[in-house]
Amino acid sequence: MTNRDKHIDKLSNKELATKIAYRDACSMCVRPQQGINPTECKMYGANCEEFIERWLSQDAEESDDDIIDILGIKYKTKEVECVSKDELRKGQINFLTNEILIDRTMSEQNKHITLIHEIIHGITEALGMQDLCEDENRVQALATALYYIATHNKSIFS
Repeated sequence: MTNRDKHIDKLSNKELATKIAYRDACSMCVRPQQGINPTECKMYGANCEEFIERWLSQDAEESDDDIIDILGIKYKTKEVECVSKDELRKGQINFLTNEILIDRTMSEQNKHITLIHEIIHGITEALGMQDLCEDENRVQALATALYYIATHNKSIFS
């Protein structure tokens, strides 16, 4: 049993836990600011049910080292030998399983740029920016620029 499950058991009311998850999901959602009622959200299914199920099933005991929180959605990162058997890919984000896969055979620099690339996909998906999310050239340009800025301005956040 995960810590989250224990917490839900302590509440003795899964409905209450679902309301908590829904509140957390919608507090991250930009759709109300765009005039869209959160109960009509189609991003994660009606009433954000898919997001809520993912939130309720997250294991709080997972290592934070391989978890990236993108606007309230936690993605597990994994380095793998083969990202996709269907096509050559350096990385891939899966919005249903909340996983980011990175090709482990690349250099560290390419792994970092690829991870930033996939994070940008996660951000644009979460914000409902489908045009940008699906534009690989623009996402790659942003990833390369952000990597350059981060590595050439090490004191930027210190």
